[in-house]
Amino acid sequence: MSTQIKKDIAVAILEEFVQGLQTATKNGGFNNKTMIWLIKAWSKAGIHLRGPGYHRLIAAYYIMKRDPAPSAQKKSQVLLLAMQGFLNMLSRHGISEGDYFNRADRAMTDFVWEYRKYVAQQPDGGKSEQEFVNLLTAWRSTPPEQLMKEVITNMDRHA
Repeated sequence: MSTQIKKDIAVAILEEFVQGLQTATKNGGFNNKTMIWLIKAWSKAGIHLRGPGYHRLIAAYYIMKRDPAPSAQKKSQVLLLAMQGFLNMLSRHGISEGDYFNRADRAMTDFVWEYRKYVAQQPDGGKSEQEFVNLLTAWRSTPPEQLMKEVITNMDRHA
């Protein structure tokens, strides 16, 4: 179970995450740099809420090359709605477990898988996908303790 301080930190991270997601969507989409930032921000929030084991769990899923669950909406929109719902439950009611977290977590996994599928289709001979996989691998091998020290969000700059 998370302490109130960890929940408050996760709320600040998720507010910036949602803002970053909205900005990237408005500005034409995502690239490897924005994707890794989103992954690191979500990881950091998850570690605050679930502990260091959460990083190992999602790292195993994100590195996989899978098809995301089918959806009538764009994956970025599904992710935005799921994150906003979870952020609302966390900030207003302090609920960090259950359906809202699981929905946001699953939307993030599907979003990462959809992005990898997208970069694999780029006409650059697989360079974009390989770069993304290299970034994912570096993130995956970063210990949770080191990830927590990394400056990822504005809140980290002021800590």
